[in-house]
Amino acid sequence: MVKAAGILFVVGNKILLLKRSEEGDHPGEWALPGGKLEPMETPEQAARREVFEECGVWVTSLFEMAPGEYTVFRRVLPETFIPVLNDEHTDYLWTTLEDLPTPVHPKLLPLLEYLR
Repeated sequence: MVKAAGILFVVGNKILLLKRSEEGDHPGEWALPGGKLEPMETPEQAARREVFEECGVWVTSLFEMAPGEYTVFRRVLPETFIPVLNDEHTDYLWTTLEDLPTPVHPKLLPLLEYLR
């Protein structure tokens, strides 16, 4: 079983989504910043590392909200930021749950349904 972790950034009623590039799996789909755990890495360590690699942001405090095969952490911020994207993503979007772009990564769908 592949283990992965990501961070749900929340600013007011908006969340941050990244559009996956053609370089990896699920190209063109919108997803949270995050990715696979490295050997001996905890989900929290992986989420922080992946977000730094994908957005150029180091996160200090997290709240675990959905443990499991894909562990999601939440980070509430006072304002949006502009992520510095690496080659794994082509775009970003701060959006509401009512105005989601398509297609959304299938692993994200249960979380979005829970948040609604």
